[in-house]
Amino acid sequence: MHRLSTNAKSLPQNVTISESLRSPSRDQAVSPISLPEQLLLDNASSGSPSIDSALNSSSGQLSYDIPSEIGLLSWEQIDANFVNFQPGLAHDFLGDLGPQEETRPHEGVAPEVLLDNDDTDSTPQFVGTTGEFEPCLFGHYLRDVSGRLPFKKLTLQSVHLGRLPAHFMLTSQSLYSQSREEAGLATKIEANKSREELELLVPVDIGERLIRLYERFIAPQYPIFSTQSRPSPKSSPTYLLAAIYAIALPFMQFDDVLTLDLAYDPLPTSTLLQISLKALEFEIYGPTLPVVQAFILLLARPTPHHLISDSSFRCKLLGTLISAAHTLGLHMDPVEWSIPRWQATQRRRISFIIFKIDTWMASSLGRPPLLSEENWLVTSMSAKDGYGACIDEADWRDFIQHAQLVSTLRRVLSELQYVFIVSKSSS
Repeated sequence: MHRLSTNAKSLPQNVTISESLRSPSRDQAVSPISLPEQLLLDNASSGSPSIDSALNSSSGQLSYDIPSEIGLLSWEQIDANFVNFQPGLAHDFLGDLGPQEETRPHEGVAPEVLLDNDDTDSTPQFVGTTGEFEPCLFGHYLRDVSGRLPFKKLTLQSVHLGRLPAHFMLTSQSLYSQSREEAGLATKIEANKSREELELLVPVDIGERLIRLYERFIAPQYPIFSTQSRPSPKSSPTYLLAAIYAIALPFMQFDDVLTLDLAYDPLPTSTLLQISLKALEFEIYGPTLPVVQAFILLLARPTPHHLISDSSFRCKLLGTLISAAHTLGLHMDPVEWSIPRWQATQRRRISFIIFKIDTWMASSLGRPPLLSEENWLVTSMSAKDGYGACIDEADWRDFIQHAQLVSTLRRVLSELQYVFIVSKSSS
């Protein structure tokens, strides 16, 4: 909607309003908003009263003493002119000029957005408050009914429902080809060869058994998947499958078939890790949720060396994981976003697990944590977060108790760091 021009001479004389813009009745409750200039020009008619005197006021804008025959635009008439105008943005544009939110006839909840969609070749990058784009201004952009605004090779996806703005920039993976080429990484065609290598190493039937072992022994401690996005040997990314197989191999003795098949010909764990790590180097430029899940499993895997420490490499993996998590907006709380409930709870679980890994690594390695409760919003779990977690109710209760232990450990680390700072300042 355009502001009325302050130059009255630039407007045609005797601008009129057509009969279709009149209110059906003077007694009808309408919204006293200013008439856009374009609507005035497009609906000019010689049979309507002139508002030339109103446009030629001393202030250069529309005067309030408009003849009552002209009428005002009602909210229903605005909806007729702006069919694709998102209802949630109307108040952002018009402020208090329109009717109150509870009286709008088209009020309702925005449609849910499938944010972490594995079927699309794009990565959702969270738009921060101090970045290149201004998320508060994005809230005033005209978007379609799904909350999207495509322009050039980027697409703005809004999931904003609460008080804080929440927008994602959907970026195609092809835009990172130049950066990957500069880093000397493999092309997408060469990266797809790792899929064939993994399937030759781990057939589909063995992969399904390893996934069941993962769901039985590891998922209760790391519920990073949901019932709507379970891992599959046929559809999951290569790097994620390799990480699942590597962390589930120590439990193959609990599967009768794997015990016989792999007893004399075990799977090379080092090869699985190489497949996952090489693919993750390629995918980290445009990280997705499976990338974060693969990094979590690589960090959760016990170290193979008992006499030496691989803390430097694990800290590198943790830093890369946190960087990818920030890109995907996992440092935010998605409870007020217009995404499905199972995606919101899955994101909350993954966010907390990253916070848990950072806490336990800081404690075991004697190093300060990389995350803090001031800039990581999901630091605890509740019973509601178990929705779609793919684990039993008893396992989820144990996970909540473990989450409480993480909170206690984090508080101890904060107090120890405070004591260290105080002792250093006093000395």
